[in-house]
Amino acid sequence: MKILFIQKQILFPHDTGAKIRVLNILRHLATRHEITFLCNLRAGEETHLDKMRDLGLRLETVPVREAPRGSVRFYRDLALNLFSDYPVPVSRNYDYALHGRAHALVALRHYDLLICYTAVMARHTMDLDVPARVLFQHNV
Repeated sequence: MKILFIQKQILFPHDTGAKIRVLNILRHLATRHEITFLCNLRAGEETHLDKMRDLGLRLETVPVREAPRGSVRFYRDLALNLFSDYPVPVSRNYDYALHGRAHALVALRHYDLLICYTAVMARHTMDLDVPARVLFQHNV
């Protein structure tokens, strides 16, 4: 089965419960399925890319520069979100470039399953043409 797995960030260092959970799920899925893992990549995380590839998956990353909490951009984005249809966590985690890359991947190849990790990333996947979808929600 060909699976497109979309998450906010790479899994290394595996220093949170969410990263450890996904890491173990992917290790098992990769033994039987072809997985493309799409995520954002923050500055400094490049050193972990080989560890991600060693999991036996196809890694796709999109660079991101998030507004630090307390910055002018952070508060501007909060104010602009008053006019949004989406809650702040969904808007804050939405990345046009990641959404575009997801569309490009789906256009290039057929995926049997889309796995979206957490509701805040679901906006990236709502209009993708994939026959089956799973939403993993951590700590529900």
